[in-house]
Amino acid sequence: SAIKWTAMDEDAERTEKLVSMLSTFYRTGLNDGEETICFEDELKNARAYTDMERIIRNGRFDVEYVIDEKVYGHNCITFILQPIIENAIFHGIKPMRRGKVTVTARVGECIEVSVSDNGVGMSEEKRRSIAAGEGGGYGLANISRRIRLICGEKYGLTVESGEGGTTVTVRLPKDIPAPKQSRK
Repeated sequence: SAIKWTAMDEDAERTEKLVSMLSTFYRTGLNDGEETICFEDELKNARAYTDMERIIRNGRFDVEYVIDEKVYGHNCITFILQPIIENAIFHGIKPMRRGKVTVTARVGECIEVSVSDNGVGMSEEKRRSIAAGEGGGYGLANISRRIRLICGEKYGLTVESGEGGTTVTVRLPKDIPAPKQSRK
């Protein structure tokens, strides 16, 4: 808050917006140390992150959220969307002049959340490596392990990629318990 008010006093509107978004990002992302979060807060976290990145990158990419409203009645595992979106921006879109990230969420037999980019894509070898949790980075492998640990082996990530971009889909059960501080 002190940095935000300082930025306002100095008429640094861009810095003020970034600090405000960062505050939202940390408040929802940290979630009092809980491993689950309501979907609404997970999406707030994702939006704060993408809004910050759009400002930092001077709007070099667009973001679209296509969210089935039924998803708001469910919970998910904390901090799963931001690392996937970060990968889409840094590995898919950054090498291009302009790009787009689309986040979709729907409820069917389970909850499916997808992050797609229209970026450079990846080789089949790289896609298989990432899907197997051997991608060299920690983000997607960590998310996949956390989902399987908390929800069971039939849930997790799938990765599809080609010349037109990459889509990472998260499958979660509909009955993930609410965070403890929300339970009454």
